[in-house]
Amino acid sequence: MILKKSYWAKWLENNRRRSWTFLLCLVMALFCGPLYLMVVLTGLQNNYANDSVYNAAQAAESLRELIQSRITDVIGFSFIHVLFAAFFAILFAVQGFCWLYSRRKTDLYFSVPESLKKRYMLICGNGILVYSFSTLTALLLDWIIGVAFHGMTGIMAAQSLLAWFVEQLAFIAMYQVALVAVMLTGNILTALLGCAVFFSYELAVRFLIDELKTMFFASYCSADARQWMQKKLSDTLCRILGLAESYLVQRRRTTVQL
Repeated sequence: MILKKSYWAKWLENNRRRSWTFLLCLVMALFCGPLYLMVVLTGLQNNYANDSVYNAAQAAESLRELIQSRITDVIGFSFIHVLFAAFFAILFAVQGFCWLYSRRKTDLYFSVPESLKKRYMLICGNGILVYSFSTLTALLLDWIIGVAFHGMTGIMAAQSLLAWFVEQLAFIAMYQVALVAVMLTGNILTALLGCAVFFSYELAVRFLIDELKTMFFASYCSADARQWMQKKLSDTLCRILGLAESYLVQRRRTTVQL
């Protein structure tokens, strides 16, 4: 019981120390999600309310399609979510383990009778839980706004939930890469440069493979190269994202045809 209370006290203390980053994550998730969606959908309604070209039935149907399209852009698969995850993965990693750059703080942390594994899980787990809570809260509010504007469907909710899950995987992967960069460097600036180097490995490998194919294969098509280079996430996550999106789009087309 004493160990559980001690662990909970350390968890709360870590939350207080990193409260500004957690609050920033929640605020940005709300601004980029529900607030932005509400502004966009309100603008669409106002524009169609003042439009006298269409009759009432055509305007209502066209407005519904536009609302669904905008909702899908915000809560579906988007490269903006990847950039959002990358930003907070780096921020949480640097802010959570920057005490490694100070000898005094390092001695203070290591003087506490706690294993390194528990300390790592405490700080790392805090970042993952806060990011998941912030983005899930924003997603639920997006659903509520979509229902209020009569543009939410079950398929869209399932697609957005899958996109949220893939976003969490992307965040965890980039979070671990950023932690490696933080622990291998000696100050915040070099940690940021290390993150940039690690995140650019995939792009460099793709460029290298593209150049090698261009040099050694006369029938190599540059159009395929451009399409290949535009893929967003790395390796497994990119394949999961592409397959899931293709499946949902194909299923939606089949439903519309039926």
